[in-house]
Amino acid sequence: MSDPATIDPTQGSVDELQAWYLAKGAREGLVYAQVVQRLIRRLYRDRDYLAKRKTQGQHTTYDYTTEQDVLAIAWAVRALVRFVPGEVQAEPLPERPARVSPRPPRQSKATYRPPARAGWEGVELPPDELLTKKRPKAT
Repeated sequence: MSDPATIDPTQGSVDELQAWYLAKGAREGLVYAQVVQRLIRRLYRDRDYLAKRKTQGQHTTYDYTTEQDVLAIAWAVRALVRFVPGEVQAEPLPERPARVSPRPPRQSKATYRPPARAGWEGVELPPDELLTKKRPKAT
């Protein structure tokens, strides 16, 4: 696929928003191992959220949607593990940046303000035309 932001179902890109995020991931050098780790972490995060909501006796449509998303993520991880070629799975993780101490020594907690995450300038959102576009109906 020459342009990662192009919709091309034969290359796995089926939606403009998905294509935008695929291009962003390609620019950031996202690799298979990171993708699987992040999806698994998402499963645990959503499971914890749903357990908390159940304990609190709260249940909304969003909870149902989250549960359905968890099922879809689990299915997608299984498909990744089964069908992604071994050479792609073997790509090494990129080097992690050196960890910086979160606060200088002897600084009181009252005046402590955590530094911004290195290299991160906040959430990068897709262009407005993709944000306002209606989601396709489920088939």
